[in-house]
Amino acid sequence: MHYPKCAIEGYVLKFILKNGKNLTELRERSVPPINGNGFLELLRGCPELRRLRTTMEFIKPHAGYVNSMLEILKENGVTPENPLELIICRRIKWKWFRRLHRRSPNAELIDLYEGT
Repeated sequence: MHYPKCAIEGYVLKFILKNGKNLTELRERSVPPINGNGFLELLRGCPELRRLRTTMEFIKPHAGYVNSMLEILKENGVTPENPLELIICRRIKWKWFRRLHRRSPNAELIDLYEGT
């Protein structure tokens, strides 16, 4: 699914969750942006997701948040051999996330990339 857009708050997330069971790739840049809790819901609702491109615009990464993401991915069956490819398209968010990600247990469940 590539860049779903809708001006109705929460609609894009609901649409993704409704159809997320078999999603393997998602390019998320929704308007309005998905917040931190919504992002965790997205990960829970898309267990087959292995490639995610996002801005993480309304998300403030911190150690607990990154650990929550990794726990969800572990529950979803993500393995070091088949990790989630996470592409963050905001440099400042990517830098924060990278710093926290490196210190996290199970960090190998995410292959982190900086997007453009």
